[in-house]
Amino acid sequence: MADVKRDDEIVRLYEARDESALAATEEKYGRYCLTVAMNILHNHADAEEIISETMIDIAKMMPTYQYDKEKKGAFHSLLAKIAQNKAIDRLRKDERYAAKLERLTAEPITISDGDWQRETF
Repeated sequence: MADVKRDDEIVRLYEARDESALAATEEKYGRYCLTVAMNILHNHADAEEIISETMIDIAKMMPTYQYDKEKKGAFHSLLAKIAQNKAIDRLRKDERYAAKLERLTAEPITISDGDWQRETF
């Protein structure tokens, strides 16, 4: 089993321009980012591409990233947000996803079940 690093250790690898930083990021968060992309795209091949793009973007932005060790989850949240934004961008650019994007941005629909109501998107 590989050595999974803490976020602050991964950030230090980026700061030192260590080539293992990207691998450590993907090892720890690749599956999580894949899940984020899959929940939006429902296409494994496209979600895999989103992960590659996410990892490239995080590597580019790390020199200016201000890591706060006290804010637990900040690095994790940043990766998820990048993956989410990239997946949504893919929806906007790809005709195959036009109907799905339209449903995601449509007005909420109220579903009535007796006295209970909920809004869905």
